[in-house]
Amino acid sequence: MLIDIVLSMHKDKVENIVELFNSYRDRRFTVDFGDENGINFLDIKLMKQEGKIIFDIYKKPINSGRYLNYYYNHPKCTKHKRDVIIGQLDRILFLSHPKFHEKNISNLVHTLLINGCPLKFIFSTIKNRIKTLKNRINLDKKRDRNNKENGFKSNLIKKFFVIPYLNKGKI
Repeated sequence: MLIDIVLSMHKDKVENIVELFNSYRDRRFTVDFGDENGINFLDIKLMKQEGKIIFDIYKKPINSGRYLNYYYNHPKCTKHKRDVIIGQLDRILFLSHPKFHEKNISNLVHTLLINGCPLKFIFSTIKNRIKTLKNRINLDKKRDRNNKENGFKSNLIKKFFVIPYLNKGKI
């Protein structure tokens, strides 16, 4: 079983943490410090910029860039073709920092062209997806404004992530 974990800690604590993790059952943890550009974790690259962590899309060197060819003949395949573009576009928009969007969308278009997608189909799908996302944001803003005017608390879903606490005495 493979387990992927990314941690941020002072370098002098790494050896103790790895020993602690490896003391549990039959698992073997390893350490990767990344490079001066950041560290690759699953399908994202984490980078430090001005004291903050920003993300970019990461593809392993063995990534073939192959999707189902556009000209594959299957009766219900058009929805799948659109969904591939939408899924990859969402991945870019939601996982990568805005400064990488242009590069990543350009790479996506290039990859889709290699897989036989007509440029018109690619751009119309991207345009429609961006419209849908824009409408969703506008609906959220309108709902919040109405809630504020009527004295209701915002019912936006709060986004968060969990950082587990490790007691210094046990490390």
